[in-house]
Amino acid sequence: MYGRIFACLLVLFGVRSSVCSLPCDFIDSVNITDGERLPNGEIRHNGVIYNQTYYRTIDYEYEDFATKKYVAEYIRGCLCAVRICVRLCCGEHEFLGKGCERSDKYLPIMVNVSATEKDDLRNLSQYGFLYGKPCGQVYELLPEENPADEWNIARNGSLIIAEDTLIPRNQYCLAPRANKTLASGLVCFTSNEEFKYNLYPVGMLLSVPFLLLTFFVYACIPDLRNMHGKSLMCYVLGLSVGYTVLSMVQLSVFPGSSSSCVISGYIVYFSFMVSFFWLNVMSFDIYWTFKGVTGVRSSETKKFLLYSLYAWGCPILLTASAITADNTDFLPHYLRPQFGTTRCLFVENKLIEFLYLYMPLLILVFMNVVFFVITALRIYKIQCETSVVRRGDSKRHTKLDNDRDRFGLYLRLFIVMGVTWSLEIISWAVDNNAWIFYVSDVCNCIQGFLIFALFVLKQKIKRLIYKKKGDSTT
Repeated sequence: MYGRIFACLLVLFGVRSSVCSLPCDFIDSVNITDGERLPNGEIRHNGVIYNQTYYRTIDYEYEDFATKKYVAEYIRGCLCAVRICVRLCCGEHEFLGKGCERSDKYLPIMVNVSATEKDDLRNLSQYGFLYGKPCGQVYELLPEENPADEWNIARNGSLIIAEDTLIPRNQYCLAPRANKTLASGLVCFTSNEEFKYNLYPVGMLLSVPFLLLTFFVYACIPDLRNMHGKSLMCYVLGLSVGYTVLSMVQLSVFPGSSSSCVISGYIVYFSFMVSFFWLNVMSFDIYWTFKGVTGVRSSETKKFLLYSLYAWGCPILLTASAITADNTDFLPHYLRPQFGTTRCLFVENKLIEFLYLYMPLLILVFMNVVFFVITALRIYKIQCETSVVRRGDSKRHTKLDNDRDRFGLYLRLFIVMGVTWSLEIISWAVDNNAWIFYVSDVCNCIQGFLIFALFVLKQKIKRLIYKKKGDSTT
């Protein structure tokens, strides 16, 4: 009687208890509702027999193995209690291409079961398969490129990397590939990497308001909407979009391998390329200003149109090339960026990362260094040659001083960006877990404030803001 009263109170207050709890962890079980019921009460599912000890009728499931929700009753069996479990990243009849793709063909799970022996796990009766990535973020082991990524499957279903690192079954998954004999191994990020990838997007999002403030200040004040101001606006706009969408990607806003995930990857790539090329434009423009002090100058409108064609056109071409490579057979598979395959961005592969990101970045940084060095030498030469003449030519004196001040601003901006991306390149070349990676992350997270301080928190800009505010109130 008291049991019924207690149950009624649970229902009354919205508390629901499951029909029965599993005798194993949910992540180690599979849905066997469509299995064959045997006369002795056992259930046969995909060739595996579950006795009554190892299955239950339950009324709940977990989204991403984290959020519990109640559903209609169904039967779930503890596969790992009766077989050696191996987790596959995709579904039963799926392979890993541009995400998980269905195939009607037989998909072997060919792996190294020892240092010298390969086998198809589907042909070994002691193994059973769980489906779906066990975590939100994974990276692919690439033994063909890095000997430290050599791996094989242990007898207990764990994954052994480089013969000394043991990865338990719920920290990795395997994926057959259409164009590879061996299945791919994908490993969950370690706790340190998870902390980094949770903290980093928050820092970037804190930087975005300062970038947007810089954009709106230059957009709202007519005196700042010259060619230099417009270039800065395009630059901070690219960074703002890139930081925002990248933060959303790293906070797992977009489901893995979904269309929104792939599109967000291309947007991040395009946005950062836009910021790189506009920084290059500003470096070139200050170089061209001092190169043409005594020569004929183009109109600002024509110059800005040419700059826009370059700084918007090149990122469009690079992004279009990546999309074409991913969706055609124009390039071999190992040269395709593969956006949305293992993550929303391109695959974690040194060659791919170099070709599509770091090579253009290195070229642009090198060009910027050349432009600034040449400009600095010209400023010094002009100052030496005109130190006496300028005393009687206040107009030219003011013009040269303004150009020199602008050079100083862009130089400081380049130093901020150059140091940040140089650290990024070094951390990529050495090891993504190196301490320098965290230094570059901190620099990235405070970039918005630094840019705001450089280009807005100046006396000249403050006066223009006060003037604009005064004009609007009269």
